[in-house]
Amino acid sequence: MLEALPKAAFSALASSQFLKRVASRYGMRRPGSFARRFIAGETTAEAIAAAKAVEARGMTITLDHLGESLTSLAMADAATREYLDIITSVVDSGIGRNISLKLTQLGLDVDRASCVDNMRRVLDKAEDETRRAAELASSPVQLALARKQAQDIRMLKHSCVRNVHWTKPLTVPALVLTFGIVAIFVVMLWK
Repeated sequence: MLEALPKAAFSALASSQFLKRVASRYGMRRPGSFARRFIAGETTAEAIAAAKAVEARGMTITLDHLGESLTSLAMADAATREYLDIITSVVDSGIGRNISLKLTQLGLDVDRASCVDNMRRVLDKAEDETRRAAELASSPVQLALARKQAQDIRMLKHSCVRNVHWTKPLTVPALVLTFGIVAIFVVMLWK
């Protein structure tokens, strides 16, 4: 029961239209707003622009597509298509290719077999784009990196077919994050 509490609380916060409006209005209003420090943007284009700025300062990035409270296979399929579009946009933009995938967003909590299928679709796209990067490599280092990435993707694809029984992430970090988000909004609304 305690394990479900953080997930239920986090899901309730994540699906709150009121909190989304408040976060967008106050947290994402200006480039210097508090949420902009942690959230690159509300669209792929905004995230790519922010990633370019971060990379220009010599740092690396990881993009994380938010939204995990899925309740149907249609939602998981839509999220998978969004990941495929994000991969295309990221590759076309030329920014670093670190994208965080959440299995729950691909349908793990709805149907594990569909999640595996969705994960393979995303990995197939990533493999295709990595192959394209290897063909366009202008130096031996770029070629070696692309080949290593392709090898890692093939291993992930092989693993997701054999090991369908993933464990769920720890609930303690979700609980801490949930309370942290609530505290931020309380402080923000208090001022």
